[in-house]
Amino acid sequence: MNKTKRYLPSLGFFVFLLLAWQVFRKLFDSILIPSTFGMVRAFFQLLVKGSTWNAFWISNQSLVLGFVISGVVGIAVGLLIGRRAWLERAVDPWLDFMLVVPMAMIMPALIMAMGFSLSSRVVIVCLFTFPVIVINTQAGLKQVSSELVDMAHVFGANEYKLWVKILIKGAAPLVWSGLRSGLGRAISGMVLSELLLSSVGIGILFQTFQGNFDPEMTFGLVALLVCESLLLLKIMNVVERRAIPWFYIERV
Repeated sequence: MNKTKRYLPSLGFFVFLLLAWQVFRKLFDSILIPSTFGMVRAFFQLLVKGSTWNAFWISNQSLVLGFVISGVVGIAVGLLIGRRAWLERAVDPWLDFMLVVPMAMIMPALIMAMGFSLSSRVVIVCLFTFPVIVINTQAGLKQVSSELVDMAHVFGANEYKLWVKILIKGAAPLVWSGLRSGLGRAISGMVLSELLLSSVGIGILFQTFQGNFDPEMTFGLVALLVCESLLLLKIMNVVERRAIPWFYIERV
């Protein structure tokens, strides 16, 4: 009952947004603005189509591969540069570059170099995801108390025990925060790579619906993509709570 009450405000706000969209559509009567009920109908039509699931399967390959590669390599690099100052000075400028450079300028060059392939889409997802994971991991390691590290040295802890007992555990909350943020950016990278460059999977569906001037199916597809993103983030949240339960217990 308490959980139901907790989600009621969110549900109420969602219903309000749907009604507000319908009012907005009535005020600005345009063929490019779908009705609320039309979007809902299109959402369920797409949900039961095999072609939709096939498109999501194709697109999610680059999402999963890019996110996993960025997660593994990003966490490793973040831990290293958080522990070694000279390595941090060497890598930090490149991380800043990856954060500020417009990806739309880099993606055409990648496509020309690697072609319209899964590999190029995976690299684009990695470029979106990698710097966020590295920076959060680095920040998590830096926030570990130096007093705990000194105490571990006093009690004779070697480098392995220092990493396992203190450094990784202390950095874990921000590492997971970086993975959540990275997942959101990975989804953005997947969609942009298919909309702007390599039209496969979800990108083909978007272009088909837009070419047919079918806003209901277009927005229905957007809603389906948003639902998938929210589901992935929820799964990430559940895994995080199981991976670092001590962090959430301390916050209660």
